[in-house]
Amino acid sequence: MAEEVILLNFWPSMFGMRTMIALKEKEVKYEHREEDLINNKRCCLCCKEQLYVCGRKTWATKGEEQEEAKKEFIGILKTLQSELGDKPYFGGDRFGFLDIVLIGFYSWFPAYQKFGNFSIEPECSKLMDWGKRCMERESVATSLPDPERVGGFILQLKKLYGIETTSISRITTFTKFLIIQDLATMADEVILLDYWASPFGMRARIALREKGVKFECREENLRDKSPLLLQMNPVHKKIPVLIHNGKPVYEPADKIWSTTGEVQETAKKDFIEALKILEAELGDKPYFGGDNFGLVDIAMTGYYSWFEPFEKCANFSIESECPTLMASAKRCLQRESVVNSIPNPDELFALALKLRKEYGV
Repeated sequence: MAEEVILLNFWPSMFGMRTMIALKEKEVKYEHREEDLINNKRCCLCCKEQLYVCGRKTWATKGEEQEEAKKEFIGILKTLQSELGDKPYFGGDRFGFLDIVLIGFYSWFPAYQKFGNFSIEPECSKLMDWGKRCMERESVATSLPDPERVGGFILQLKKLYGIETTSISRITTFTKFLIIQDLATMADEVILLDYWASPFGMRARIALREKGVKFECREENLRDKSPLLLQMNPVHKKIPVLIHNGKPVYEPADKIWSTTGEVQETAKKDFIEALKILEAELGDKPYFGGDNFGLVDIAMTGYYSWFEPFEKCANFSIESECPTLMASAKRCLQRESVVNSIPNPDELFALALKLRKEYGV
């Protein structure tokens, strides 16, 4: 790739770290442009996941741009197929976190093929078999919309917005799903603010049903957002939003450094429980992908860089509770692509202290 690649990033961002690691693992040369998100509240990091962006372009563009989008989309799917290998699911023999994250996109594949006039299966037969296998699960079948409905939705978008699409966000971290594990044991009110066509809402619905969590799904009109959505997600104003007993659900990691007292103690407990679930998923493997550093490891490594600051802020130890996960984390942190992509833990700790002071914690 001899073209210009630019990464807009903010140095402590876990999500930026994973992007840098992935670029360096593939030896892609890029220009790193640092954004100041503390002093500049208007976040210009509006880049979406590659799969989402390329998929949209297969129906929202024409001519050379559409052909390039189809080629790039198939390239991404081939990368995923390589990661899948001969396994029935990305996690191995069991339907797991990465399957939940990706299966929502699968429901859009027929529409992409129809409007882009191309076929995915000849190029990615194993990945398509994976999708069909996932669709046999009740949690997936009852959470994903009919492909014809998705196609009708795209026609509506093309008519209403041209190439512009709606503001659909995503649940971006594994810990969002791990929180659902706790909700499964509660008989309290759980509400999901969602939009039926959103792949990111689909993954939330699947995760809830996989864990047997009873929930009320409230459909949002993204052109006229409800007062509840604006109240529960006042900054981004996007779906999906998971609400438990009248409060929006956030990752426990956020509360470790931004709270004190009982709230912080609960956050630490929840965080460790989430890590234990990940540790069980890891098993005795050196990496989540097995013997090779893979997609899930890249996704997780940004979080690993924050473990030491979390421990300092909240006075607790992760390694004593999750030694196997920490061993894998240390293994990841030794890779050259990772070392050159993540900041020093002392810098992250200093930032956390600065934010605590600004927020009056």
